[in-house]
Amino acid sequence: MGRRSNYSKVNSDDMNPQEKADKVKEKINNELLTTTDIADYLNVHGNIGAVTKRTIENYLKNICDSSSGLLSLDNFKINGKYKIQPEYHGLLFTLLDTEYFDGRKNKRQLLNREELYSLLIKNIDTYLSNDDKAEVLQSPAYINALLEGELTKRISNEINNLIRFLYHTDPIIRYKLMVHTLGKVSNIRKEVSDSEAIAYVERHVSSFLVSQEYEQDKEAQLIKAKLRADSLEEYIIQRLAEKVHYKKNSLYLDDEEILGYGVIYAAGLFYQAETRDEKIQEYLSNIDEEIYSSEHLQNIQNKAKEVFDLENPLEKIIYNHLIRIAQIYLVAPNISEIDYLRMREMINKIIQYDKWDILQKFNE
Repeated sequence: MGRRSNYSKVNSDDMNPQEKADKVKEKINNELLTTTDIADYLNVHGNIGAVTKRTIENYLKNICDSSSGLLSLDNFKINGKYKIQPEYHGLLFTLLDTEYFDGRKNKRQLLNREELYSLLIKNIDTYLSNDDKAEVLQSPAYINALLEGELTKRISNEINNLIRFLYHTDPIIRYKLMVHTLGKVSNIRKEVSDSEAIAYVERHVSSFLVSQEYEQDKEAQLIKAKLRADSLEEYIIQRLAEKVHYKKNSLYLDDEEILGYGVIYAAGLFYQAETRDEKIQEYLSNIDEEIYSSEHLQNIQNKAKEVFDLENPLEKIIYNHLIRIAQIYLVAPNISEIDYLRMREMINKIIQYDKWDILQKFNE
């Protein structure tokens, strides 16, 4: 028996990379995989170049670190050794076969984000089971990745074309056109920066005020993590955590649970969301009237009017943002964290149609 085992081991070591990868391919989604198996497969069939067993283990650690505490390396080990169960293979390969974990890449740069989204979308088709694929394709994170990837390419092309056109203009007027272009681009950058600064403040205020519930409830934590996922890679990581802990297709909030009017009102404050339903509008108007008649808000308004000149357009904008933050401060404590995240999911679903329309126009 010992001689046979050693002979088999020698044969395995003597395999060329293609043979090793083919052997692993038969095990994917069927048998336990080691980190060596994953490296052998990706070195032949992957998108990211040469990787080692240590590389894969580092990537797994990064996945766990990005999971909001829902995953640990022990989830991928048996008796202390990496033995990855078949039901996790598709989601793990989708993440591992990208450069998301390459520390040399700045994931905030537009072109790097576009490359990551392209690889993730390709890997979803290549690696995911039908159940996992169906869930991911329905998520707001997927349409975001599709649209932002396409927009990134188009913005990059426009900027490159703009610079090229500028350098082909008449030298006598070129500097004027460049000064004009700089002013326009700077104004767009300032507009984006201002919008994000306002949104950041409002998110920060709401995160402190929204009531925290079910902190020890693992299922609630998984639901919250999925709803909170802002990017496609985050959503896939949370989907993996869901499978690790519950061994079933998916966790959902009760479909029959209806968002309260207070949550819908908060959606209007956080995201300027609107409704055409007259009955809901009536309830929201009553909430609005109650908020505005509160002594606390009236005191803030009176003090702010003493500081800001409302005839000045800039100061009027600052005043309006201040009052909206005050409204959020008054409303948020009455909203649970789950409801807050459900509200975000509702907004995402509403704007998904707009995003698909934009993609459709790009493809015409």
